[in-house]
Amino acid sequence: MKAVKILIVNLITAMRGASIFFLAYLLSIHYLAALGLVAVFALSDKVDGWLAGYWNAQTKFGAFFDPFVDKVFYLGGLFLLTSLVQPLGEIFRQTFWPEFSLVIIRIPPLDKKLGIQPPATQYGKFKMGCQSFALIEILLGLLLRRPDIITTGIYIAWGCIFLSFLSFYSHFEDPLKTA
Repeated sequence: MKAVKILIVNLITAMRGASIFFLAYLLSIHYLAALGLVAVFALSDKVDGWLAGYWNAQTKFGAFFDPFVDKVFYLGGLFLLTSLVQPLGEIFRQTFWPEFSLVIIRIPPLDKKLGIQPPATQYGKFKMGCQSFALIEILLGLLLRRPDIITTGIYIAWGCIFLSFLSFYSHFEDPLKTA
């Protein structure tokens, strides 16, 4: 029974990963549909994490796969939106390397060699929520044709870069810890 629960949790995560292709399609049709997909993505990210904890279905694979899918979706969403919102190109470039580094340090064989704790940190969880909110804000601005809302989403995305670095360094030690 536990294997089925693990499979369900990983299937939810895998469907989130595949949804980046649907986002590309939905952006060409209507911003409202794309906005709905990003909202469902953010909600399903919380649901699969909650289910994994509730069912005690946490695995090393899931600890790597879930954040990997989050990064692919966020970076893919930023990349897809760069053609619609110019400043997102620079945000994508600034975000890519810290997010890529977070994927690398979570690869299971490396966690023992590097001596790090690969489980998700509170910084990473907060960062993912902010990243989802940034995409939702930008899509809402595009939908309503409101540059001020798009600008707010851009500012949130810029703030997410700081959270990416904070999340990365928190795997080695708490960056906000006072002596």
